[in-house]
Amino acid sequence: MISVLRVVATITSPQVLTKASPHPASSPALRHAPLFDHLPQPWPPAVALLLPLVVGVLVMPWAIGLLSRHGMGQRIREEGPQSHLAKGGTPTAGGLVVIALILLTLVFIDRSRSLLPVLAALGLGACLGLVDDLVMVRSRAWTRGLLARQKIVVQLGIGLAIGAWFWALGMDHQVVPLLGTWKMGFLIVPVAGLALVAASNAFNLTDGSDGLAPGVILLVALVLALMLKGNGHQVALVRLLLAVVGAMGAFLVYNVPPARVFLGGVGSEGLGMLLAAAAIAGGLVWYLPLLALVPVLETLSVIIQVFSFKTRGKRVFRMSPLHHHFQLGGWSEWMVALCAWAATSLAGTLSLILSRRPA
Repeated sequence: MISVLRVVATITSPQVLTKASPHPASSPALRHAPLFDHLPQPWPPAVALLLPLVVGVLVMPWAIGLLSRHGMGQRIREEGPQSHLAKGGTPTAGGLVVIALILLTLVFIDRSRSLLPVLAALGLGACLGLVDDLVMVRSRAWTRGLLARQKIVVQLGIGLAIGAWFWALGMDHQVVPLLGTWKMGFLIVPVAGLALVAASNAFNLTDGSDGLAPGVILLVALVLALMLKGNGHQVALVRLLLAVVGAMGAFLVYNVPPARVFLGGVGSEGLGMLLAAAAIAGGLVWYLPLLALVPVLETLSVIIQVFSFKTRGKRVFRMSPLHHHFQLGGWSEWMVALCAWAATSLAGTLSLILSRRPA
């Protein structure tokens, strides 16, 4: 616990976040530039984490009741783990509250123009996820939401648009682990498109067990903040990621087993796109597959399962995504969540070590 508090204190220190230093992945577009100059910003950076955490813990019970009254109850697949059938009716789309907390925090703490592409990715991904949630809960017949091909087409369009935005801003420098910085030029556009599609779907697949996806998202955001603090002191992005950590911490209080609310597509898809866009903006997109190790494994398990069943008529896993495989093997949701958090922490530690090697 002491070590965790030291980490948070380090990245929220005003002395650290207000000192600028050059870095190959930095660009003029990432410097602090208030969007509304007439609004004051007197709060220290630590408030970016504490504000959404405290407010979120207080307002989440009201938000859960509101979602329940509006019929946003989760529908559970009958072919899924039998232990999940009891979750039917648990409010979903709780990611709306997380996103609201992040945006509220930024209004008070940091209104930099450099954050606009990242926030656009969050907003567009969340809108698509919300449509997916509404289709699922409001349909009379059982449905998993939008068709995969429908979502991927829209997600790819969003990703390419965000990538073109980054390219226009000159934010195309990316650090390749162990090799140094690479100015990608126009290649940042297709890379961003693929990264946002992959992250959106991977985190959505991970959101299928209590505490799993929110804990992983929190840890990925925390490690990204640490890496950005060490690579150019990019104040605005660090504050945004701290807001994600605080908001997810508040949400996690109500999502650990047994969960009282789920992120839903609006949360998992929106926040997945946010993390991918933040990694691109910070020049760290090539670290994302390692940072998001658990979502990557969840996605691979689905791909392997589908390929094996279609080509051999056999399943590799008891059920996919991967967390269902372990649950059917007797693991509790607490065990699944704790192991995923541990794996993410180890991957994050390795990412931090690699990012601090001389470029």
